[in-house]
Amino acid sequence: MSDKCVHSCGVDMSAPGGAHPGAEAPRHSQRLLKALMCSSSSTFETKRRGMELLERTVENAAGTASRNSGEIVALNLFVRISNTRRREWPHRYCGACEPMWTMVLLCTVLALVLINDMSTYGNLHYRRRREASSVNDTSALTSSQEVTVHPFLHVEVYYEALCPDSRYFVMKQLTPAYEKLHEIMNVALIPYGKARTQEKDGKLVFDCQHGPVECKANMVHACVTNIVKDEGKQLAIVHCMIEKNDMPLKIGQKCVEKNGENWQNVEACILSDKGSSILKHMGDMTNSLKPRVSFIPTITIDRVQDDQKHILQDLHKVLCKRYKGPKPPSC
Repeated sequence: MSDKCVHSCGVDMSAPGGAHPGAEAPRHSQRLLKALMCSSSSTFETKRRGMELLERTVENAAGTASRNSGEIVALNLFVRISNTRRREWPHRYCGACEPMWTMVLLCTVLALVLINDMSTYGNLHYRRRREASSVNDTSALTSSQEVTVHPFLHVEVYYEALCPDSRYFVMKQLTPAYEKLHEIMNVALIPYGKARTQEKDGKLVFDCQHGPVECKANMVHACVTNIVKDEGKQLAIVHCMIEKNDMPLKIGQKCVEKNGENWQNVEACILSDKGSSILKHMGDMTNSLKPRVSFIPTITIDRVQDDQKHILQDLHKVLCKRYKGPKPPSC
């Protein structure tokens, strides 16, 4: 081959090692096409070497085209034709066959380039669609998981340990309502009522509506609400005690232990200044209500005293009506 041809094509057709046998066909398609164009003006021996070089390049490309089935079909077809052609190659070159053979090579190389481009674009397009779909699915999942949280109804019960009305409300209204609606409410028990707090000789003393026994019972209830942390157990103990509260310490121990709590901790609170301090705090809470307490028990729902008559008659119904979230089954 002339130097002019080698220079213009960029491929040394005079030696099998002039090209890159391991490169993929699509990547070197322009160089292969230029080699064929140059071969049209070269000797038979040079053309034959060029054909062999191109066939080897495509064979090697077929070995690396496993990622695309279309490339495999096209390459296998070309290699099968070229091998058959080589076995039938005459000892003397047939110039009449050159145009058809050249066209076969050109079409095959162009087909490989087209298949590679289509595969690359198709994979990129599919990957982008999949990523977009994944983002949309994540957004939809996040939206579906967003749940509106409704706050609990906060119920405060201002009562006295020996008050008949307080006893009735705790046993017949509060406990049944809590058993059915504890998932939407919490309860604060404030045992003080219409008592009065005074300080004598550095100590706190209390004057209760139903006498000293009620003051002692109120203090037991107040210490229970401070020592026992579980809200359900607090209400269960108060319910147990208020049924018959004429012997506060005895009945207190029985009800506390019945619910699995430590009586010694509660008793220590009652016999110390801590119990008096807690009961005084209960009085401060009661006296700070607006409007001021006129009837015991007084119930607030979310700090509001409205609708006392219906609350005392049917607490469950009022709570169901006021709750803004999904209604519990008992509602």
